[in-house]
Amino acid sequence: MRAARSPPVPVVISPRTGDAGGRAVAAPPVDELLALKAVSLVQALEHNEDIRNRLERWSDELSAINEVMARVIAPHGMKSELECAIDRSEALESKIQEAVDDLTAVNVGLTAGIADGKHMTRKLLSSDTRGKKIRQLAFHDPLTGLPNRALFDDRLKQALAQAERHGRGAAVMFIDLDDFKAINDANGHDAGDGVLRQVAKRLRGAVRAEDTVSRRGGDEFLCLLMNGSDPLSIGRLARKMIHQVSAPMDVGKGPLNITPSIGIAIYPNHGMTALDLVMQADVAMYRAKRTRRGFAFATRTQVQ
Repeated sequence: MRAARSPPVPVVISPRTGDAGGRAVAAPPVDELLALKAVSLVQALEHNEDIRNRLERWSDELSAINEVMARVIAPHGMKSELECAIDRSEALESKIQEAVDDLTAVNVGLTAGIADGKHMTRKLLSSDTRGKKIRQLAFHDPLTGLPNRALFDDRLKQALAQAERHGRGAAVMFIDLDDFKAINDANGHDAGDGVLRQVAKRLRGAVRAEDTVSRRGGDEFLCLLMNGSDPLSIGRLARKMIHQVSAPMDVGKGPLNITPSIGIAIYPNHGMTALDLVMQADVAMYRAKRTRRGFAFATRTQVQ
């Protein structure tokens, strides 16, 4: 009698969820999900091997029976022994046929399992790609590819929590492009978009990997400096940004020049919260723009 086959274990793929901070949590890796499918394939292979072993054992028995039958058919053989051998031969033939049927069913299952595994792999990879695209659109600026305001605010809050816990500093730079509207109006929106993309690339290249450059909207950018507390070092970085952004750029309308104005607020001197630091950096940026000095620091008296 054929052994009853266990029903396949269902594979449940949960949708992406968010943690307490609202951040997306990636679905389990493809390897972990495929491992469940691999278990059933391994079991099928083991079943396949068991059937093969039974076939070999029964084939040996059938060979022995045939030898007996050959002796019985000889002149000195006994009829009762021949009949017994025939009965055993027929029984074994039935078992072998049943094993062959089982082996065929297992091979069909293996073929289907491999096909299902390939399909699952393609589906999971496609789902993972879609998930990455969704996260990219949700937390990044579509024009420049920089983190958007939501992602920047989240990183700033985390940075301030770490700064408070470990006694470190952090700084926010508010960056605005001077006379961008005039450039946009004179050269068209496509050229203006090209300028914003170039500025984003230059700002990102000026900071460390651990820092965050974000597009806040329009021609405004924010920069989070992790462990930034030294005004001299931050001032040097601001000059570097101004120098790199001010270099001529070609966006299809001939060389264009644009200069940034930068306001800087340092935790905890100029604010204790993310909102305080962004507001103080914004005020300092307008002071830098009025004085045409390139950058300016917030003042202690502005903290409430």
